Amino acid sequence: MAGLQPKFAIADKESSETQTDSRIIEKLKPISSFGELLISCNLKSDFWPLMELLKTMGPSTIDAEIRSLSSDISGSQELMINFLEAMEELLKTNRDFELIQSYFGLFLKIHIEEISNSNQMIAKCQHLSALTEESWNKLSKEFNKSLCLVNYLRSAVL
Repeated sequence: MAGLQPKFAIADKESSETQTDSRIIEKLKPISSFGELLISCNLKSDFWPLMELLKTMGPSTIDAEIRSLSSDISGSQELMINFLEAMEELLKTNRDFELIQSYFGLFLKIHIEEISNSNQMIAKCQHLSALTEESWNKLSKEFNKSLCLVNYLRSAVL
């Protein structure tokens, strides 16, 4: 009667095999056009096309695209790291500072749980936060110089 009773053949899988299976599944997920652009910009190390696309989008579209980076929807942790690297490189250009900071803030607000579970993303966010603070300090010094110059010119007898 050994052949009459159905049994499931459950093989003991090692964790490495499970990770391989999950990586295959990750690669099969559909990626939005925003995600594809993010990947191509990361490969080229040129993030201005991404920034130009973000500038043309409305607030709800930006929110949806940043949400789509999550591995719960159609993204992955790799896409989220690519987004953080894009924000870092764009911040280094000293252009669109407030816009970049708003995208970073929205990213943090939406993905805080996933970020807290990944040491690599925590390190990227800390680095980006330090870079943001450094940029603000530079900007503040420039504002103070301009303000001092304006006050001097206003009070100078010409």
